[in-house]
Amino acid sequence: AAAAALPVGHERREDVTQLALEFFRSWQRMCELTERNSCQDSHMCGAQGNHECLPSWKFDNAVTMEDGTGSAPDGDEDAILGMLLLVLATEAERPSWWLEVAQWTYQSCHAFLVHLTVEHPNGDKASNGEVKRALKLGSCWGGWDCNNPSYHAPGHYRAFRDYMKKFAAPFGASSAEGTALAPQWDSLIETSHSILSDAQCDATGLVPNWYRPIDEDTGCSG
Repeated sequence: AAAAALPVGHERREDVTQLALEFFRSWQRMCELTERNSCQDSHMCGAQGNHECLPSWKFDNAVTMEDGTGSAPDGDEDAILGMLLLVLATEAERPSWWLEVAQWTYQSCHAFLVHLTVEHPNGDKASNGEVKRALKLGSCWGGWDCNNPSYHAPGHYRAFRDYMKKFAAPFGASSAEGTALAPQWDSLIETSHSILSDAQCDATGLVPNWYRPIDEDTGCSG
């Protein structure tokens, strides 16, 4: 975000951009080292599309092995947004690493939609006619049966949708892929706002830690 905010020519922009790239490299390493029970039946990241885009939620401090398995969307969505901002901030200059990071970001957006969202079990529809899509608690957990309002980030999803539309031609399965998937993103955005609204306490405006969207109660997980 800092790199995206600094104008070209700012004295700190090069250092901040390099730091952002190093954050990406660490994230990429976690993706490449994710091997145990990721609950992702398709791997979408990398030049050959053979790595998970959503790493295990916890690694050791040296980033050498998984301490906890399955991805967590609250971390995933912030990491992908950071990658997206880095790509857009450097699009005009396109340094040597730009295409790699831009492709990984596109693939990560797609993987997020596939592995971290789930359709309504009864086929209930959003206003655009798509089946409602709920954010999951992770690649291995939750969704309509158990959710966490604090994980929802519909502003991020708008950015992911627009990024996929913008870069489908160089990185997608087809140049129309981003446009074709946009209605699913729109359904996720609408559903996220709906879940947040339904979970909100009328008296205080607060939301609970845990929430079951279909039953509209707090009786799941912790």
